[in-house]
Amino acid sequence: MNINFEYAQEIITLSDEHAASSYGQPVLIVGGRSYGPGDEIEPAADDELAWLPRESGLQVACSIQSNLRQAGKEVPALLKRFIAAGFAFNSSL
Repeated sequence: MNINFEYAQEIITLSDEHAASSYGQPVLIVGGRSYGPGDEIEPAADDELAWLPRESGLQVACSIQSNLRQAGKEVPALLKRFIAAGFAFNSSL
């Protein structure tokens, strides 16, 4: 399954069909690169805000979830799985 979201003026895809997805664990695809919940998302080379601290996949996913809830929209199960994996990863550190 692939789900597209708009985030920071960019289209981000959450997918469990991408080659980087392992055993159904979804990945975020930003600018053609895949990221897991603990990965830092690299800004585009022409991004004027590249100097800001990088966000992790988990931070981006939680922000998307918050935006969906504020808009009164349902949070997709795929997004919930990505977030749950991120919290499991962080608690194991």
